[in-house]
Amino acid sequence: MISQLLKLDTFSSVITLLILFISFTVQKFAFNYLKGEKDQWKFYLSCNIITVASIILVSADSFRLFAFTLLVANLALASLIGLKSKWQEGKSSAIYCLVNFIVAFIFLFIAIEIIKIDSISTINIVGVSTSSAILIIAAALIQSAIFPFHKWLMSSLNAPSPVSALMHAGLVNGGGIILIKFHNAIFANALIAQIVFFIAAISTFIALWWMLIRPDIKSTLAASTISQMGMMIMQIAAGLIPAAITHLILHGIYKAYCFLNAGSALTKNKLEKNKQAQLLNLSIAALISLGFCSLILNISWSNPDSRMLTYLLIFITSSQITLSILKEISITRLITSIFASAIVVSFYNFLLIFTEKLLETGEYRLNPIDLNPVLVSSLVVFFSFWLTTNLINCKKLFNNQVLSNLYIKLLNSSNPQNFTISQRKA
Repeated sequence: MISQLLKLDTFSSVITLLILFISFTVQKFAFNYLKGEKDQWKFYLSCNIITVASIILVSADSFRLFAFTLLVANLALASLIGLKSKWQEGKSSAIYCLVNFIVAFIFLFIAIEIIKIDSISTINIVGVSTSSAILIIAAALIQSAIFPFHKWLMSSLNAPSPVSALMHAGLVNGGGIILIKFHNAIFANALIAQIVFFIAAISTFIALWWMLIRPDIKSTLAASTISQMGMMIMQIAAGLIPAAITHLILHGIYKAYCFLNAGSALTKNKLEKNKQAQLLNLSIAALISLGFCSLILNISWSNPDSRMLTYLLIFITSSQITLSILKEISITRLITSIFASAIVVSFYNFLLIFTEKLLETGEYRLNPIDLNPVLVSSLVVFFSFWLTTNLINCKKLFNNQVLSNLYIKLLNSSNPQNFTISQRKA
């Protein structure tokens, strides 16, 4: 009976290791963070429920088991968000998040009743109806807080830091896991894949702007999570399952570190440069990164496909790290930046190849699609955004009246729900 409900494969094994690592790290941090709290036992109980439910979730070969374990994990997460029961705003956040989780579960449950097939493997073979695909996609978008379903994540920021780390590094990725589990059935229709890609791209782009304008560290990190979830879903819709899994793993580890370290965040003093110096530094950083991407990554310039999305992500990551080293042009910094770029590109390429090899014989193997107008437009927009934010002073940019109005709309759209905010300026 267990073999009919659970399926231990490479994907579930890798994600299980990630879940155990993050759960152990968060609980170890919480041991000191929650010392003296009378409700700390509730944290450990809920945290372990989430851990066990998440492991069953990624190993589930039953659609019903998958949906119900996701619900159990989300219920435990909602209880953690409202850990301090006497804090009204915390309770409000927990209830609001819970409502979103239940709606996502209802969508999955209705999809089950429409499909009337329980095995996830069978679903991947026979495909599902358009209505079922839409319901499953909606559940995934809600779970991963994709715009316009982002409010629940932005409204959960008053949760304790270990809870935020567990949420952003773990269960927010649930939307990606849903789409990975059912990608063959859902994205058999190329039009649906393009629509999901477009929605994820819009969410990623908007969240990138939120990252620039949010006034505090936790909301900036939350906006970063939304953008990363959007990028992961874009990769899934583009047939880049190994790249999406690599992205999920790296994001989980990085975001857990960011939230657990949020209380120690220091103000970074940016070195002011004139436009010529900034352009020179950016050009050098871009050329170094482009050189290593061309040498190390297996890029087919003559016949490009959706893998260009992952290559662009690696290029931008390498360029930003290189640019941060080149604050001042010197031989030492130049040599250091070259080594840093080589390490970043090589490490990411190693993980990609390793994941692709692990999954090459299974149902989650690499299956890139040809470039289409939506994909090409997204690549151009993200590259342009990266250039703009590095070359233009965003504060001066919003001095324009029209852009100032846009700034206000962006800021308001990223605000938490009012009933979850503890303090407001008069």
